Amino acid sequence: MEYKSTLNMSKSGFPMRAGLPKREPEMLKHWEEIDLYNELLKKNEGKPLFSLHDGPPFSNGALHMGHALNKSLKDFITRMYAMRGYYTPYIPGWDNHGMPIESAIIKQNKLNHKAMSVADFRTACHEFADHYIDVQREGFKRMGVVGDWEHPYKTMDPGFEAQEVRVFGKMYRNGHIYKGLKPVYWCAHDETALAEAEIEYKDDPCTTVYVKFPMNDDLGKLGHLDKSKLFFVIWTTTIWTLPGNLAIALHPDESYAVVKAPNGEMYIMAEALVEKVMKIGGFDILEQPEAAKKLIGYLPEQPPLYPNETPQEYLTFVGEAKGLRGKELREEIDSAVQSAGIENVRDRLIGTLSKGYRQRVGIAQALLGKPQVIILDEPTVGLDPIQIIEIRDFIKELGKTHTVILSSHILSEVQAVCEQVLIISKGRLVAFDTPENLEKLLTASSGITFQVEAGKEPAEEILAQLDGLSSWDISETGGICSVTANLVEGQDAKAVCGKLTLAFAVQGLPVIEMRMKKANLEDVFLELTESGAAEEAEAPGESETESEAAEQ
Repeated sequence: MEYKSTLNMSKSGFPMRAGLPKREPEMLKHWEEIDLYNELLKKNEGKPLFSLHDGPPFSNGALHMGHALNKSLKDFITRMYAMRGYYTPYIPGWDNHGMPIESAIIKQNKLNHKAMSVADFRTACHEFADHYIDVQREGFKRMGVVGDWEHPYKTMDPGFEAQEVRVFGKMYRNGHIYKGLKPVYWCAHDETALAEAEIEYKDDPCTTVYVKFPMNDDLGKLGHLDKSKLFFVIWTTTIWTLPGNLAIALHPDESYAVVKAPNGEMYIMAEALVEKVMKIGGFDILEQPEAAKKLIGYLPEQPPLYPNETPQEYLTFVGEAKGLRGKELREEIDSAVQSAGIENVRDRLIGTLSKGYRQRVGIAQALLGKPQVIILDEPTVGLDPIQIIEIRDFIKELGKTHTVILSSHILSEVQAVCEQVLIISKGRLVAFDTPENLEKLLTASSGITFQVEAGKEPAEEILAQLDGLSSWDISETGGICSVTANLVEGQDAKAVCGKLTLAFAVQGLPVIEMRMKKANLEDVFLELTESGAAEEAEAPGESETESEAAEQ
């Protein structure tokens, strides 16, 4: 007995094996021979029309799953309406213009389009698009999509382009077209405008930033103010828009105030926001101390480290004290350890670490809690030269993401690291500016020192006849005069040196040595604090706290 005869199996004319590699070409050839598309149209000729307008794919490469899904769905819909008795012409098409074509041919064919003429590049793009129309058409046919594949529409056909111009002209005559300006996104890589739908945003850890804009034209309304030191202040959370920012807007009904900063700059801002902006992150340190302190990270001169703990254990303790827990605590510690460069010692006892690494551990604890402001008190005291350089570089990197305030009596450190300098004497702020601008304050300390083979009297006579010198001191030893001369404010030191050399040479007196003397930050500090001390001596009862230099 044949057991298969006892089974209740369906009867079919289809073979048991699909044999698609063999049967698919035969099926497609058969459909083409019987002109399946037009036969389906004839069946429903004269019946209600259903037309599905094909949103065309770009002819810039081989098909992918997106193409398959798109075209299959369109074919399903068209066939469904045909089965319901509708006349269903389906004209497929391709988009042959724009950056998708240009980018694809540049990448695939490795074209240097900038070295080509516009005409040659367009011809290459046209041929490239034509090639992939054929590639994609065969792929769609193999998917079983039924349509008028012999007469597709192509956006690069002259007839299609002419029709577009005709429609555009009609829209213009009807007043629907106008010329104007509109901000658009621009891709620097592809050198083209982008639609908003094409923009992908990257998460930015910075949620808010204040920016100052220089005053270019006050329209004659602020004539009593120095325009070079006048700025508008704006606040934004869309930091990525700043490089393309060309203007700011003022509200006609808002009141605005001019606020003068210690560095001499003046900021225009909404009057209602002055107090908030000028506080620490919007918090008053006296009225809201806890909230304000959360925005501050602090490294004292002697970090309160525990030598019998590892950096990992110590940072865990500090983080928990700051209210960090669980995953947030672990992520904060990992970030602080990486930023401070102590990954390789995080599990070693702090007592075994060098002074430089202990300072780094102290800075790491200051970073916990994502503070906006980092205060460092004498961070390089007691370090060797190599460790000092490492800490300097670290502070500079820290300054890229935080506001760093460095308090120090070592002015060489301030000058090497700081962008802005505050000098405090006897509890008073006596200067706030860049190191370069502070050095310019001392004209008396800027000058020239030189030696000349001359007697004191001839040297005095020559110096008295020269412009550009405010004063000088001369000492003579063995027929050699040593001169220290101070420049008149605004004088070019190099130009004065040239005049001095020429004046002495004309008299036959050779200049042996000449150097330009420039004021440094120490000179500025001494002059400002000593003058302050003299004033304090005349006004007894004032505070006698030690002078110091600080950086912001």
